Order: sequence, then structure tokens, then C-alpha cells
Amino acid sequence: MHGNGHKDKEDWIVNGIDEITEKPDVDIVNLLLDELDAEKADLNDLYMQRAKFEDANNQDSPQNVLRKSEEELYPEISEEEKVPMRVDQLKCSEVRWFREGAIPFSDRDSFLIEIKYRRKNGIKVDKEAEFLYNKHFKHLDLPLVTKNEKLVSRSDSFESSDGEATDPTKLPVLVARGYYRLSKKNRCIHPIYWKNDSIPIIRGYYFILDAQPIEAAEADAINRHLERYPGRQVPEPLRLGSATVEFSSVSEFRRTREGSHPREVRTYSVPAIWLECNVEIKNLVFVMHGVGHKDKEDCIVNTVKKLINVTDGKIDSSNTHFIPIHWRTNLEDGHVCGDECHIGQYDGRINNILEDVKLYNCRVYGKKIRSIVINQIKTHFTTFTRHNPNFKGRISLIGHSLGSVIFYDILTMEDMKEELKITGFDRVHNLFAVGSPLWYFLGKRGETARDQFREASKSFRIYNIYHQNDVVAGRLETVAHSKYEKELPINLPNDSSPPKSWIAEQIGKLIKIVKNLSARYVKHSTINETDFDLEFPVDYQLHSNHTVDELQPHSIYMNHPSFGEFLRYVFSRKYETI
Repeated sequence: MHGNGHKDKEDWIVNGIDEITEKPDVDIVNLLLDELDAEKADLNDLYMQRAKFEDANNQDSPQNVLRKSEEELYPEISEEEKVPMRVDQLKCSEVRWFREGAIPFSDRDSFLIEIKYRRKNGIKVDKEAEFLYNKHFKHLDLPLVTKNEKLVSRSDSFESSDGEATDPTKLPVLVARGYYRLSKKNRCIHPIYWKNDSIPIIRGYYFILDAQPIEAAEADAINRHLERYPGRQVPEPLRLGSATVEFSSVSEFRRTREGSHPREVRTYSVPAIWLECNVEIKNLVFVMHGVGHKDKEDCIVNTVKKLINVTDGKIDSSNTHFIPIHWRTNLEDGHVCGDECHIGQYDGRINNILEDVKLYNCRVYGKKIRSIVINQIKTHFTTFTRHNPNFKGRISLIGHSLGSVIFYDILTMEDMKEELKITGFDRVHNLFAVGSPLWYFLGKRGETARDQFREASKSFRIYNIYHQNDVVAGRLETVAHSKYEKELPINLPNDSSPPKSWIAEQIGKLIKIVKNLSARYVKHSTINETDFDLEFPVDYQLHSNHTVDELQPHSIYMNHPSFGEFLRYVFSRKYETI
């Protein structure tokens, strides 16, 4: 059949046929046949995808064209046979997932989330992803929706809570280094060690050039638009509110908003790469707050997040897992503390200033606080080992301020030994006393407590980390033996050079005088110098830069670069050498 421009030229097409008939050329014939076969394949492909194109049933078609019923041209396709959205034809590695704020998941997490999403929504998984599932993920809760089951909605919208794992015999899917679990409907991630921190997640398949996914509503509208143009057809422009999408192909287009320049939009340029090596966790660290955290669980959670960021990707640090412990909220139960409740040898003035110290010095609340901490450790350790059944690493405790005293008492008190067994692990390897008043507590408790400290230093490593301007914190080596007064603590260097403050420097000098005076009221050990030596150093002093931040030294530790570097060093070492 001819194309345009053949009015009154019927002989043209006839002559063309005559030429072929009279002078048959095998190559031309084969070429025509090949083109016809290709065209037939394309048309068949279009038909199977239920393409919407101009046909004999259109009102503008010539009247002498044979018409067929709509059912004959477009037979009904059952639900399970429908072709999925264009984006679902991408490999799992070509779809990337993001946290709220366009923060990308790691390649591993993105792979895992996409596999769960497709299995949950009855979308075909490519061969590479199927191989990964069979090799690594069969123990996880990744339900498969079959054609006989009702397909769930593909909406990526956020929902605050959508339940736990659907199969209690399998583990929930953990992402973000094992701190969050994936929700049933792939709409958000929930923390497994703390509360009130659910984060929406985004399925990204169309991106602007800075690798940021476009809005989910726009992506869905583009997908619906592309369904109308199967095969190699170039789609017509699409209007989306104040934006216009113009296509150069089904996978490359640009979005223009009113008053702004066009932005190129493409599928993700770098596919996710699966790395076979699974990181073995070698350090499990429980982190506990000090005073002033009533109804502020988010504070210790933020502290843990800082520690995660400090060690992220540094010197084998991905083998370290931090878990927060919060004891202050919902502590009071109606008991009224009196003088008879408090353990002797404590300064009542401190109890009057710091309510949390008063509660811990109470015989009733002190024991309750320690039990709360042990029960939380047990609960979190059970959760951790469920996902890491082969864990054989080291257990460490980081306690800030009063938290370090609570951890120390749990490890050393005779009546706590039985309770400590319920945690599920054999021993604690390290105690980090950060900004700790333990020096004061031990000094007030007398020589028996100091003997106990010397024994404890043989059972687990004690790292007493303090800033010279922190009036709460002080040295512990001098509590163990008076001879250490003549020795300097280990100084933790700081490579950064922030601007110094003259005021901070003068206040630092004043604080040093105050600390020297207060130390006179704490009894040090009278043991003979030849009787005891610490096996390892205990005192580590943060380097002072005399900056404005150091005007509040008791709250500076988790943000101090020297502290972060020290943690990375300790958790990456193989031998007890520091």
C-alpha cells in the first residue's frame, strides 16, 4: 500500500509491483520479508501490551475499511496476565530506595528492599535478584504474592505503623546497618532498639542529574502515561500541574517547571552492586545516659546516632554495633525518699542539687534503676542475637556521667552478679566512663570500694575519659593508688584546629583551681606504692582547644573529635595493648 501523495496515481503502486514481478531481486525480497517479519513482531508486541493506537474502529477511519468489534481487537486480559508498569521491567539493581530527605540506602539495602517490594506486589524478580534471594534471604520474611492471591496496592505513601513480620518463623528484614526493620508494606522503616523514630522510604526510579529521585506522585503519573506508549514509540508531552514533561524516549525525558530551567530526568545511572562479604559484628556496645533525661529518650538515641556516624566506614568500624539504654523515664512509683533511704557517706548537698543523683543514692530507687538497666540489656541482647546468632565478639559499656557509675556498680556489686547472668553474655570486656564522677563516688565509699576498684581493673578494661574543664569528671588512677598523682594521664590528641576563645581559656584555668580544691575532700588510697600497679592505663584526657564549645565541657564528649578517634582505635584493635 502506498503512503501520502498518491491521489490519481493508482498506476504508481501497480508499476511498482510490476517492477518487482518482472525483475525479481532476491536481496530486496529477503529485505522486504525481514522488514515484514520485524513489523509483525512489533505489532504483536504492541497488541500483547494492549496498546492504544489508531485503528479501524476510530470514527475518522475510511468507511470502506472492514470494522471489527472492540472485543475482537482488544480481548479482555485477565488480571494475572496484565503486563506490569514500565518501571517494573527494570532489574532490581536499577531501582534505588531512599530514606526521607532523599538519603540513599546502601546497595545491599536497596537490593533487599526492592526484592521484598516485588515479591510482596506480585512483580517478577530478575534472575540476579532471584539468585541473591535463594542464596542470602530465604530466612527473612519476604512473602511471595502469587497469581491466585489478591495483589496489594503499589502505593509508596507513608503509613506510621503497618504491623510486624507476617511470618513469625522468619526474621524481619533489617536495613541501615541493622538498626531498623522494614515495614510490611515497604512504606517506612522502624527502629528495633528504640521508639518514635519511624522513617518514610521512597522507591526511586526516575532521577534528576544530581541523583535525586523525583516526587512519587510525578513518577506514578509518568508511569501511567508511558503505559499508553509501548514499544519504541516516543510519548507525547505530559502536563503535571505547573510542570511539563517532554520525552525523547521512554527512558529519557526532561521536566520543566514554570519559571525554572528544564531538568534532565533518567533512570538511575549506576546500578546497585551486591558485595558477597557480610560484615561480622565484633563489638556490641551499650550506651547509657547520665542525669537530666527524664522523658527524654530521644537524647540517648541521638547520642547513639552520633556514635554510629563517628565510626561509620572508619578502620573496620562497621563491625561495631551501638544500642541505647534509657532508665530515667517512668522511674518513680510513689516511694518518698527520706534520710533513712540513702546510703551513707554521701554528700547531701549533691542530692539536693541533682535529683537523679538523689534517686540513685536511695536504697529503693538505686536498686530499681540497676534492675531496669539489666532488663533492657537483656531485651536488646536477645533481639541482637536473634539477628546475629553467631556473635562471639566483645561486649562494651559506655556510660556518661551518672550512667558510668550505674554501669560500674552493676559490674562490681555482689548482689548484682546473679542478675547480671540473665543478660545472656558471659562477660563485659570494656567500660568507658565518660565525664564520670566515679572518682568522687569511690572516694566517698572508702577503702573497701577502692580495693574493689583495683580488683575490677583486672576483670575488665576501664577507660576513664574526661575533659580537664569538666568539674564533674576526674582521675581514677589516683583513687587506685596515690603514686599516680605524680604521673600524667594519657592525652588524646585533636588534629583539628578550631578558633580559640580567650574567655574559655581563662575559665579553664579557674575550673582547674576549683577541681584541685575539691579533690582535697576525697580520700585517696593509702596503700603502699609497692603493693599495686594498674595493668593498663585508665585515665585518658581529651585535648583542650580552649574553644567556646568547651565552656560546657560535661556535654562535649560525644561531639569531640578526639573521643571519636579514640573509639575507632579501641574497637579496631586486635590485642589488649592500650
